[in-house]
Amino acid sequence: MYSLPYDGLGATISDTSELSLTPTSTEEVKLKVLVSDGRANTSISFKVKLCLCENGGECDWNSTSNNAGFSVVSCICTPGWFGNDCSVELDSCTENPCYPGVQCIDLPPPEVNAACGNCPNGLMGDGFTCYDSNECADEIANDCDHLCTNTLGSYECSCNDGYQLYIDNKACIGYHPSNGFQARHCCAVQLNAATTQNLIK
Repeated sequence: MYSLPYDGLGATISDTSELSLTPTSTEEVKLKVLVSDGRANTSISFKVKLCLCENGGECDWNSTSNNAGFSVVSCICTPGWFGNDCSVELDSCTENPCYPGVQCIDLPPPEVNAACGNCPNGLMGDGFTCYDSNECADEIANDCDHLCTNTLGSYECSCNDGYQLYIDNKACIGYHPSNGFQARHCCAVQLNAATTQNLIK
């Protein structure tokens, strides 16, 4: 005949002498079973290995650490979780993987990598790495009349000697003996005197 000397430990013995234990915590538990044949009594002590792995973690029964009355087995955590019992979610934004100023998005497990938002205006890239686009080297983006200087996220136009930058900050105005300063590209089309005067106002 088998029996338990203590109640309330989460342990039970069935009528078929099957021992079950459902721990409610990792506090110390002295698990003993009394054995009697009606004439003599003895007791059996058990070494309990407790698995507390969460979030799909796998119990490593070959690796244990003592925790009071229990021997707690180590956990092999699934991707995105860590800690002794796999209860801590990995924060993939902790090390700031994104380009400065770009939003970092911590993806839920099983993802272990972060996602990054869009690069700042004027920059290109995937959010992890952002780089400047050279508008001056782009025939479509570069609409400077004379000189183009690339800047971070943009560009600036300037003019050759003897010219000045027009109010659109792109065209260059050259001096004409009869009309004074006028936009250089104006002469590629037919303009009357009134239109020319409007350009230089």
